Amino acid sequence: MKLKEQEIVEDMSKCNLGKRNNNHVVKPGSPVVNSKQSSGSDIQQISCSLSENIPTQFTDKWFDEKANIVSQCLRIYGLAVMNKFLGAELGNKILEEAKSLHDRQLMTDGRTVEVRAPDHGTRSTARFRSDIISWVGDSEPEYPGIGTMMRLIDGIMQRIQPKFMEYEIRDRTKAMVACYPGGGSQYVKHVDNPLKDGRLLTCIYYLNKDWDCEKHGGMLKIYPTNNKNVACIEPVMDRLIIFWSDRRNPHEVLPSHQPRYAVTTWYFDAAERKEAQRRKVEELTRSQQLSRNPASSQSVVADDSILTISQSEIDAVSGSSQSNAGSKLSNQSEVRSNAS
Repeated sequence: MKLKEQEIVEDMSKCNLGKRNNNHVVKPGSPVVNSKQSSGSDIQQISCSLSENIPTQFTDKWFDEKANIVSQCLRIYGLAVMNKFLGAELGNKILEEAKSLHDRQLMTDGRTVEVRAPDHGTRSTARFRSDIISWVGDSEPEYPGIGTMMRLIDGIMQRIQPKFMEYEIRDRTKAMVACYPGGGSQYVKHVDNPLKDGRLLTCIYYLNKDWDCEKHGGMLKIYPTNNKNVACIEPVMDRLIIFWSDRRNPHEVLPSHQPRYAVTTWYFDAAERKEAQRRKVEELTRSQQLSRNPASSQSVVADDSILTISQSEIDAVSGSSQSNAGSKLSNQSEVRSNAS
């Protein structure tokens, strides 16, 4: 069944799905490809102070209303959609910043990992997604609009945390600014976090003015595993969608026929992320041991997960160092103190 986007868009007094139609059936056996984000992103802590660099129109009431909608809809439906999230002024600023990244050719191809059968390993491939991306932090002076957006979503996450005590939401990625350049560019059905890498919530902010999916394509379709509905979300300007990042929400981006912009951040559950770090350390240690034995190394499955671990973290987890590795991950492609 098709779940109309109007039926899951925020209602400030309640979260109401209304009626559903039967004009779209999820086809069984659809391929699920496991998503991997570029290793160029860093982990950042959620902003603790929201008074700095936050426009005055975003009051405590605004944060409380948004947090209530998000928490209710996540509990009931596994996703929440909010229209007119930031307003035209800030939304246009973010769009200009995203376009500047594209125009200056600062975006690179997005990547995926296809998880295969245990005895066949994994393989990276570009055929599953055709967007281009760039990573932006919350305090980069060239991108103040994107930074403000991230801090505002941080404020919502702070407020929903007490409503989800089974999780500990402390960190998030930088913002992944993405462009589907048109020409049928798409992202096939996939799961953001199929391997328990720590990502808990996916937040996508759309930047596409006058978008019409019948003409332009680019529909986001989410297939919640807790029911037979399909959520069809048009990527229209100033819309934010938040959903669980794990196997509860396989999703896809249908072919786009003109440039389609979005900004995505992922929020982590601290316990799952710590466990993912531990597994990664064990795997790296095992790989190092097997690399000394070429005969054995042929049976190793190379893990290409979102996590990269620094040598200091390996030392800390393995007990060979007393230093505190902290919650930061080293960046594989850049010399920085954190990554995702």
